[in-house]
Amino acid sequence: MRRPPVIPLVLVVAALLCGPWPAAAQDVSVPALKAAFLSNFVKFTEWPEDQRAPGRVFTFCVSGDKAVTAALLQGLTDHPGAVPMSVIVVTPDGPLHACQMLYVGGTELRQARRVIDALKGAAVFTVSDIEGFAEAGGVAQLRLENGRMRFTINPGAAQRAHLTLSAKLLRLATIVKDGPE
Repeated sequence: MRRPPVIPLVLVVAALLCGPWPAAAQDVSVPALKAAFLSNFVKFTEWPEDQRAPGRVFTFCVSGDKAVTAALLQGLTDHPGAVPMSVIVVTPDGPLHACQMLYVGGTELRQARRVIDALKGAAVFTVSDIEGFAEAGGVAQLRLENGRMRFTINPGAAQRAHLTLSAKLLRLATIVKDGPE
């Protein structure tokens, strides 16, 4: 029986999202898996021209999750020679506009909303695993579902942040819109 042509495309996109990071789920910690998703979101997102000037270091920011910070740093160590990247720890009231991608962990949705509001109009890809984060205006939300990492994307939030998301990324995501305040 022939497979429909969509199946190979989905497998290719899934392989791209897995990238060079470890593929065996049983060997990967949740923070390492989150870091892999963050790194791969970068591959499928375009920032405004001024945010990707030649030689500019890509800045991952992490707020409230030391384990994700460590996993991102380990990923940079394990894969040298890629696009120049840095990982910095920030606080919710810190210098968030210096970030190109911000992972918000270790807080509640109310605090995360303040971060989202502080970044209105800034070209920052916001991500969290906080329930309702994407509906609150974050660009992406990571979630564990039946032992697998999944993600939700809010295209409206990406557009407000002047980010262009790949159709490949959007096909793999659960799509949400802003929810009621």
